[in-house]
Amino acid sequence: MGTTAMTDFEERRVKVEEARLELDRAFSVVTTALISFAAIIFSVVQYVDSSKRALPVSINLRQGYRVAGYEIRYEGSELLRAEEVRRRLDRFDAPGRAFHLVPVSNRTPNYLSVFVCP
Repeated sequence: MGTTAMTDFEERRVKVEEARLELDRAFSVVTTALISFAAIIFSVVQYVDSSKRALPVSINLRQGYRVAGYEIRYEGSELLRAEEVRRRLDRFDAPGRAFHLVPVSNRTPNYLSVFVCP
């Protein structure tokens, strides 16, 4: 009887340890996913003005604007940042909805413009 009780105890201990290891793995996966998500959000917010506003038709008719579709406008020195923002937005692509990089000559240092004009 003492040997059987010890075996049952050992079996339960092994099952508890397996469950603990499974929870550790799950926690690790969730933690990694949350950290990755936070990094994505931070990197997009870091490069993109997080304020949203409508582009009035009167402004869009001006030379230099004339936005149609999905665009990320950037100065030449901001190309790498614009490409990174586009990579992060690519996950939201759908047929006919891809973000295009558009270089601009006006000076707005560290300010990328993302236009969504379907």
